[in-house]
Amino acid sequence: MFAVPSTSNEPDVDHTDSAKKLQGQLSSLMIDNISSEGSTSPFTRKECKHYLKAVNPNTNEPQYLNWSVARINSLLIQSQIINFHGEQWARADRTMVVTGQRPPARTALYLQLSKYMFEFPVTHLNRLEHAWTDRIIYSHHWKKLLGELIEEWIVAAGAAGLVWVANIMLFTTALSPVTLLLLAASTLSTVYGAAKALLLIRKHRSLGQYAVHGLH
Repeated sequence: MFAVPSTSNEPDVDHTDSAKKLQGQLSSLMIDNISSEGSTSPFTRKECKHYLKAVNPNTNEPQYLNWSVARINSLLIQSQIINFHGEQWARADRTMVVTGQRPPARTALYLQLSKYMFEFPVTHLNRLEHAWTDRIIYSHHWKKLLGELIEEWIVAAGAAGLVWVANIMLFTTALSPVTLLLLAASTLSTVYGAAKALLLIRKHRSLGQYAVHGLH
């Protein structure tokens, strides 16, 4: 006698109650994300909406529901571990430093040079340090930061192109050696700036869209 294989895909354990509990957690995370800039929610509002649909026991088959519940719960547990959930020094805000992972102090020389560059270096570092508080960055913050940087480099490359065109036009009318020298220096710097911006755009577009890729 041969045993007839079962064609049933029903799961051994029913996680309907777990799915309902997870829906409550996701709703809370969505509210936290909407109402707080420093939210420790690992999911964006849009992601929470998608996950709420995925774990709805009324619209999903049990075998798929169980997998979705397990996957989302694993992501939540990972976030709880990172933020020391349940411990005395739990991170209640994304910008809290609880492990002592602070950025290196900026030297007086760096701060002085930054002033000559209209504080752009300091502003850039402030943004990076805010995003990587305590050496942690969430994927949605990494994507936002990546998009903003690429947009800024595109604008910088475009501005450099305009300056280059203006320099070429001035070259045709300039007669003074000093003026020609200044135009040559300006042209070289704009070409370098545009090339650097394009290289940065290409490099960062090749990076992944998840937080782990921001560590490289």
